[in-house]
Amino acid sequence: MQTSPRRAMTLTQKILAAHAMGLSRPWVQAGDILRVRVDWTIASELAWNGMDKTYEALGRPPLHNPDRFFLAVDHTVDPTTLRSDPRAQKLVQLSRSFAKERRLRHFYDANQTILHTKFYRDLLLPGQIVIGADSHSSSHGGLGAFAIGLGGADVAAAMVLGESWIEVPDAISVEYVGTPAFGLTGKDIILRTLGELGRNTVAMERSVEYRGPAVASFSTDMRFTIANMTAEFGGLNGIFEPDAVTAAWLAQRTEAPGFEAGLYFRADEDAPYIAKHTIRLDSLEPLVAKPFSPDNVVPLTQHVGMPVHGVFIGACTTTEEELVLGALVLEQALRRGIEPTGTGRRLVVPGDLSIQGRLYEAGLWRFYEQAGFQIDPPGCSMCLGVASQRAGKGETW
Repeated sequence: MQTSPRRAMTLTQKILAAHAMGLSRPWVQAGDILRVRVDWTIASELAWNGMDKTYEALGRPPLHNPDRFFLAVDHTVDPTTLRSDPRAQKLVQLSRSFAKERRLRHFYDANQTILHTKFYRDLLLPGQIVIGADSHSSSHGGLGAFAIGLGGADVAAAMVLGESWIEVPDAISVEYVGTPAFGLTGKDIILRTLGELGRNTVAMERSVEYRGPAVASFSTDMRFTIANMTAEFGGLNGIFEPDAVTAAWLAQRTEAPGFEAGLYFRADEDAPYIAKHTIRLDSLEPLVAKPFSPDNVVPLTQHVGMPVHGVFIGACTTTEEELVLGALVLEQALRRGIEPTGTGRRLVVPGDLSIQGRLYEAGLWRFYEQAGFQIDPPGCSMCLGVASQRAGKGETW
């Protein structure tokens, strides 16, 4: 029997090949259009508003697997908005009604979590395919999954059918080298990447595989943030190879699924990347993206002393370890007698109630409180700016 010749594949290509239906050969290449099994579909209440219209047009059929649809109320809500905004109340009620109608196991009501945070921490596994009705669905490549954001109609169809059509993307490799200084985060690393390579350029509609010797020292929180902002980079998906760091983190889950259920694919050494880009991290310093583009990146030192109207810490790019780091920095400042200055607002929002609880247990929230921060329940908050918490016209936050 004649066998197909071997073809080198990227990490993304291997995941897609493993999920392809009716594939006539054991490999895929860029440009192939595949019918693939989808492991998860995910959405927020903001996306569900449109998805429900598609679902209604389909005749409200049974879901392929109600236990594999994840719905979180997080985008348009905070306690004030929920009390007073009819539009937000309508969006929330629409999601609640659907969750009850289809007896969703993974429905999270307002101010419990941020969509990507809980899903990544509790349910995602390496090697899975995740289709989300949100651009930052790319976050889940941090654990080695193929995760993309699509339009609501595409996600609704996959939710019902358990499958979708994917064109295999071209891929680039971003190679991280050097050791970043202590205290620098995934946000600094992806901002350096955006600043050097530019948004919607080398990554546009391509798979971005984050590699290189420095990656072994990246925590799963750091990988989450970098993969998350592949959306700002312009990539179709961003992904890290699952490794010992991934497996060790997954092994800490108190409930299934654990690390042993994942698919730990690796790209071939001669994988067909159309370009490789090296980013050095040994000279990395804290960075800030200025309006109005995430690749308008400058060192934070250029803006020391700049007046601000407020400070917001939160959104799906702010992980648990960054909230801990922020609290420890505040602790040291307060112990040295450095008092908060100015009259601006200060707001911090955790990504999930479990994170909020752990920081309370560790006594870390008190440093935010002593520094004048208001602690709000989980939600997208000021990052999206559509609920009650938002910056005023002309303000710098």
